Amino acid sequence: MEECNIPEDITNLVNGLIKANTADYEIIKSRYLKEEDEQHDDQLIASIMREYSVLLGQFENELKVEFGTPKIVDDLAAFDDAEENEEEGGYLAEEDDEGFYVPCSFYSVIWEKEEYILFLAVCQEDREFPIELIVGVEF
Repeated sequence: MEECNIPEDITNLVNGLIKANTADYEIIKSRYLKEEDEQHDDQLIASIMREYSVLLGQFENELKVEFGTPKIVDDLAAFDDAEENEEEGGYLAEEDDEGFYVPCSFYSVIWEKEEYILFLAVCQEDREFPIELIVGVEF
């Protein structure tokens, strides 16, 4: 089952999150694989991740107009290199890096601003959990 809350104006949604001045996120798109055979279908999962990553890229381009070029962009290739850091979440940084991370993300785009951190990410905690495209802010 797929749920969509795709905003007509991602910039407006992000500005609302920032104005609320509290750490929060919105799920833009979510897909729950309820059957066990779907949960273990790596090709299906990869195709959903690609689909969500394309949508994330479109939102990134829209947000660049107001927020500039993101400071950090992580992708699936980097995720493969950082699997040993799974217990720390999904941020694909070196162990000594103290940068922001998006837990359980496979692909993330992060803008580190002085007052807040803005992020877009494709996430899945584990195979039994939904695959999600999220946007959020941290203060």
